[in-house]
Amino acid sequence: MLSHHLFRLLPAALAVGLLSACVNESPLLDARWGQSLTQARVRQTADPAASAAVRGPIETDGNIARLGIERMHQSYENPPPPVNVLNLGMGTTTGSSR
Repeated sequence: MLSHHLFRLLPAALAVGLLSACVNESPLLDARWGQSLTQARVRQTADPAASAAVRGPIETDGNIARLGIERMHQSYENPPPPVNVLNLGMGTTTGSSR
């Protein structure tokens, strides 16, 4: 008897399941698609008009540029010693005294 009722309800349940795939689920979400990305980009932009600003070439003192390049080359020739980050500042006497 139970199987007879299930056999009668099975086509109706399948029809409801198939027709539910045709329903537009999220008209409100579709209307606001991409707004969160746009809002995040606007909030993170410091100066929205920066791309329209006309700027001249970057000017620097020749001596400062030469010293900067020499310092960069020296960092490759004599790299600083590695820092052990596991015990950084623990058990050392260097630094500020409290």
